[in-house]
Amino acid sequence: MDSSDYKDPLQEEVKRLKESEAIFRYLFEKSMAPSIIIEDDLTISMANQKAKELFGFGKDNRVGYVKWPEFIHEEDIRRMQEYHKLRRIKESLAPNEYECRLIDGRGRLQHIFIKLDMIKGTSRSLATFINITSKKLAEKTLKEREEELSAIIDHVKGFIYTVFPNYKIEFANYAFIRRMERDIIGENCYEAIFKRTSPCPFCPIKKVFKGENAKFEFKGLSDERWYRAISSPIKDPSGNTLKQLTIITDINDIKLQEEKLRLSKINLKKENLRLKASIKDRFRFGSIIGKSSIMQDVYERILKAATSEANVVIYGESGTGKELAAKTIHEISSKSSNHFVPVNCGAIPENLMESQFFGYVKGAFTGAEKNTRGFLEESGGGTLFLDEIGEIPPVLQVKLLRAIDEGGFSPLGTTEIIKPNLRIIGATNKNLKELMEKSLIREDFFYRIHVLPLHLPTLKERKEDIPFLAEHFVKEMGEKAPLLTADIIETLQNHDWPGNIRELKNCILRFATLGEEALYFSNKKRKKHYYKNTDCETVGKLKDAVKKYEKLIIKSALEKNLGHRGKT
Repeated sequence: MDSSDYKDPLQEEVKRLKESEAIFRYLFEKSMAPSIIIEDDLTISMANQKAKELFGFGKDNRVGYVKWPEFIHEEDIRRMQEYHKLRRIKESLAPNEYECRLIDGRGRLQHIFIKLDMIKGTSRSLATFINITSKKLAEKTLKEREEELSAIIDHVKGFIYTVFPNYKIEFANYAFIRRMERDIIGENCYEAIFKRTSPCPFCPIKKVFKGENAKFEFKGLSDERWYRAISSPIKDPSGNTLKQLTIITDINDIKLQEEKLRLSKINLKKENLRLKASIKDRFRFGSIIGKSSIMQDVYERILKAATSEANVVIYGESGTGKELAAKTIHEISSKSSNHFVPVNCGAIPENLMESQFFGYVKGAFTGAEKNTRGFLEESGGGTLFLDEIGEIPPVLQVKLLRAIDEGGFSPLGTTEIIKPNLRIIGATNKNLKELMEKSLIREDFFYRIHVLPLHLPTLKERKEDIPFLAEHFVKEMGEKAPLLTADIIETLQNHDWPGNIRELKNCILRFATLGEEALYFSNKKRKKHYYKNTDCETVGKLKDAVKKYEKLIIKSALEKNLGHRGKT
């Protein structure tokens, strides 16, 4: 081998390392991010040009002599030294990214974001910085503006709050929190403000999240005063509605004046006479109110059922008056002189049903301290009304069927046969035939009780009967009865009444206490809104809120002064 071709491996390795070092130094120096190398004793052994500008090393170039903590803000030094120590023990013991404050070469406070990496095989670390001072200043300025706006809002006369699409309260001004006597932020607005268990029927949130303004009046906030609420959308820069801003003002004095005008004696008498003149003579059957054609058919079915001894099943939604219809059948039947015993089958625990229906004698079981008559014996000679009859378990259906078919039963703890000679009237809002097909009702029990079916219409199907029903409920109140005007009747007839007659009666009771607040209805099913939390420009939102609120104040002042700009 020619000696000129021989290459010393050691020299080659040294050459390679020098080339690597040269590349590293080049990349290190040309990096746009300030970077330094920190020795085990915290000395800065290398710094690129950007770092030198940041730390102010200048021509004297103190690299290799100055220690890293000299530049750290005194409140952050201890934390930085702890991180430095822990990462040299084990890298996972301390974060490799964090924020701290330093004092640059000009003595200025700088907020920096540090990324720290250990150099493999050494106890040195490479620190790279990102200056976030401008970001911190922007955050500080934003916070100050928020505080200024909050101070303005908190001193505004009226109650202000914002809600997300899921009804959660995001913000409430100090006046509102003080009025509610607690911090309501994070609660559902319908629960915290309006004391409801579900969204208010008059809630404008659906309209607001379409980008529209909404206004409504209500009576409440636990003081029986009238308030006006104006709701507006708060939008992001792209025009998407993020929240609902609502401003509530007290209008009780205005409302009282309106009430005096609207409820003047002359108008009341005229309305009352007109309403009474529209009511014809025949509008009821026993205790059942209604003159509609559909109710005339119901009356015919009741008459036929009353003249028969057959069992009856009354179908109808909750609140349609199934028990009243059953009682009417009993009162005009041949069994009217005997007891009418109503039983809510859905309210009796299954393990108590047998003893409740058949009764028991003293000592029949633990706790049976005296002879007790059951529902069957109590209704003997009369009518047993079984509300929610579909809730009776199949085991008890067999025993009831035996008692009916064989003409007798025995109370628990005795063999004595009792023959009650009763009639069963069942009631349900379910389809008994479907329950039978699902084996929830025995077929023999179904055909034994399902002899004369009677279907009661919903109140929505007989709205022409609402004036008569409403007047009947009002008369029951005596001296406390409110006056039903034609406008109120019209409002009642425009509602669909999902709770039927029971809901109407409760509404009249509320109306007697709360006034027309009780007549705020919404027949449309509310869609659920799902809130997705996203970052957004708060400054934009706050500016929008201020602009909208300023507009409302100016508009309100103009209206108050009848458009006179000077007075406004």
